[in-house]
Amino acid sequence: MQTLTSMSLRNAPTIYVSVNILSLLILTLVVVVLFAVKILNRPKPDLDYALIEKMDFSGIKLLMGEPEFLALAGKGNPVAGCIGCKIYSYYPEWNITVAVSDSLGKFHKNKVVGIETEDRSYSILGVKTAMSLAEADQIMKEHGFTLSGANDHIYSKGDLNITLSDYEKDGNIDKISVYVLDKLPKDVVH
Repeated sequence: MQTLTSMSLRNAPTIYVSVNILSLLILTLVVVVLFAVKILNRPKPDLDYALIEKMDFSGIKLLMGEPEFLALAGKGNPVAGCIGCKIYSYYPEWNITVAVSDSLGKFHKNKVVGIETEDRSYSILGVKTAMSLAEADQIMKEHGFTLSGANDHIYSKGDLNITLSDYEKDGNIDKISVYVLDKLPKDVVH
């Protein structure tokens, strides 16, 4: 017959291992739940991706990755004046200026975040240069954009901005600029 003490000692390692495994499983579950909560609660870009997909500048699209963009377009002619851009260049063969973000943004790192043109051959959601601002205003509203800047006709829909510039002040579009906005980490000041 075994005594209680000898039975307890013989079973002790098994109980100790079982408690350690259970503790490890609980800790793992807590870490997974905390990570899931953090991911689900972080801010997300407010973009209409179906609308962005319709915007095409000779194969160059918003949110195209830098490697794919460079393979298609190359470096272009660098232009000064873009803070937060890894690439900001003019491409004379397409008559467009393209901005590729640096690695500071939260959502669109190293992607095409801006395209500008004065070329009449491009249609962005039905809006072209030389079109009247009044006609373009109607089209932009039909696509769910709101006018947020009267002087330069800046239209916004979430994190997507389209600026229709009228340099001549004749009521017609001279330049179209399409930009995806990004959020910067809290510790980065531009």
